[in-house]
Amino acid sequence: MAKETQSKQKFLSNPDNIATILGLVGAMAIICSMFFRGFSVNNVLDAVKDIMGLSISVGIYWLANRIYFSKKQVREFHDVFEEKLQDWADKNKYLIEPKCIPGPGSENGTAKDRYRCYKMVADHTNLIRRFHAADADSNTKAVFIKLPFERTEEGYNSFRFYFTDSSKVFLKPEKGNTSVKPIVDAMTNCIRAEYSSRINGISFLPASNEIKVDISSIDRSSKHQEQVVDDLIDLIDFVKILFLAQA
Repeated sequence: MAKETQSKQKFLSNPDNIATILGLVGAMAIICSMFFRGFSVNNVLDAVKDIMGLSISVGIYWLANRIYFSKKQVREFHDVFEEKLQDWADKNKYLIEPKCIPGPGSENGTAKDRYRCYKMVADHTNLIRRFHAADADSNTKAVFIKLPFERTEEGYNSFRFYFTDSSKVFLKPEKGNTSVKPIVDAMTNCIRAEYSSRINGISFLPASNEIKVDISSIDRSSKHQEQVVDDLIDLIDFVKILFLAQA
């Protein structure tokens, strides 16, 4: 129901769709009027005149909206993405530390090693106990998402899901899990199957203990920005579920 409502809101927020609806309603009203009044020469000429007037009105509305939206400031893709990512973290406050912080050693590390991150608690009973992740001991949390420490004017081209080698999360010999690499590979396959066709241009590159999400080729245009960002947040939530299932 929520997705259906959101879809309707997006449809009605598009000025092209509004112009189309107004034009169709107006044209149908003119045609219905002709049926009631009859198809005399004068009535047909009146209908043609009304349709021309309607076309001009709808055209002016469409053009005015085009001019308005062309002048409206378009927000940077990564600003929108990180804002929605922060909203997602806030909603998952019992599992995710709702603050993007510098990764260990990032303040003084080399550019290659520096990153910002969101952390996930290893003790998932926090969800049941409703204990905020922000209040959990730092030793009970591990990096979940890595974001570049600094951004250029163009933003950045990737982010990463990190798989800690801590025994608290993935390495459980009693379950046969002695290395995170098989887990990384299995999750990468799940993510690819679900999102490779859904988000055009995205790719997933597994490493020994992380999955790099390459977003350099996705559509960042203002027209598709909102949908692509929503899909990326949905992807992150999907990976969160995979983490919970595996841990």
